[in-house]
Amino acid sequence: MKKRFLALCLLVALVLSGCGKAQDTATPTDASALVSTSYAPMQQSDGSKLRIGLVGVFEYEPAAIYIYNVVSALREDGWISCDSLPFSETDTDVKTMIQRLAEMDLGPYIEFDGEAAYYLEDEDEAAITESLLERVDDGLDVVLAMGTDPGLFMKAQDLDVITIDCMATDPVASGIVDSATDSGDAQMWAQIEPSPYERQMKYYHSILPFEHIAMVYADPIIAGIPDYEKAAAELGVTMTTIEVDEETAADEEKLADVYSELLTQDIDALMLCAGLITSDMDSAALLEPFTDAGIPVFVQDGENYVEAGALLLVASTDNAGVGRFVAETIEQIACGTAVGEIPMEYVSSPYISLNLETAERIGFQPDFNLLLACETIYPKRTTEGDDNE
Repeated sequence: MKKRFLALCLLVALVLSGCGKAQDTATPTDASALVSTSYAPMQQSDGSKLRIGLVGVFEYEPAAIYIYNVVSALREDGWISCDSLPFSETDTDVKTMIQRLAEMDLGPYIEFDGEAAYYLEDEDEAAITESLLERVDDGLDVVLAMGTDPGLFMKAQDLDVITIDCMATDPVASGIVDSATDSGDAQMWAQIEPSPYERQMKYYHSILPFEHIAMVYADPIIAGIPDYEKAAAELGVTMTTIEVDEETAADEEKLADVYSELLTQDIDALMLCAGLITSDMDSAALLEPFTDAGIPVFVQDGENYVEAGALLLVASTDNAGVGRFVAETIEQIACGTAVGEIPMEYVSSPYISLNLETAERIGFQPDFNLLLACETIYPKRTTEGDDNE
């Protein structure tokens, strides 16, 4: 928590200067004081448990970290009971996580539905819809939608079930909800972070100033391109963007060729956009040429990319804080609060990860304040024959 406070102070000192204010009149929840309201555990009015399912896109580490923190907060608040969770924060498969929870007796208040856990990329959407209809008829109460596409999918189905969209880049711009203060749908709720990527780019630029940054993405809204473009204009930097089609995004070799082409251009920074490089791809091999060229790679989301060789992550989502925010949204729903009455905005404090070996290889010397604010530092690797004495 001390590091999170230092990181927040550093972010404020370096880049905020009035930026990143919400466009709506709603007051967002401030991560610096984490949500602390307690909602006493209770059964549903008919004596049943609140039943939760999930729709994701594919196996994705940030989604697993998100779910881990939501479930951990529910456990801390007494809504679920177990000696230990059947997964760790380093797992990557949220579908399996939900299925493991479904096999457990978690107490009298909440249960998870293992048959209502889906990946849009692995199953036919019509089949998912048919299965969801069956699960809703059988008592499914809430679906956690892990991202923009799952949120839009649930909105389009218009099922008689509450949807909590947890990871959409911009739920308003994508059409999942109408605004930060009104979802426009009595059964739709989405966690909204005001201008997260605008603030993120300004923070990266304040740490290591660049003049020309490149980005590869499959969907401009999911990748936060409008936010980045606004920040780039204010900073006076050039942005090169490449939008790839679904076929290229799914083909590791073709995607690597797109990134390699960027090395022929006059860029001095790369933003690794979320959701494009999946867990089954060799991210380290993709990042290596940029490090060799002395080009810093910043990460939009996903600490695993820093571990694989990217320079720096200033996460737009404070995992523990936003996990608690979503958990308490679930708790309010379980207590009978109407979805439309539950605030959707949440301002995260920064979570910073740094790869020291990459920093050394590209000639970047992080200052003491940055090191102090880092939540995770990946050290230089030692090789056989190194003299450590």
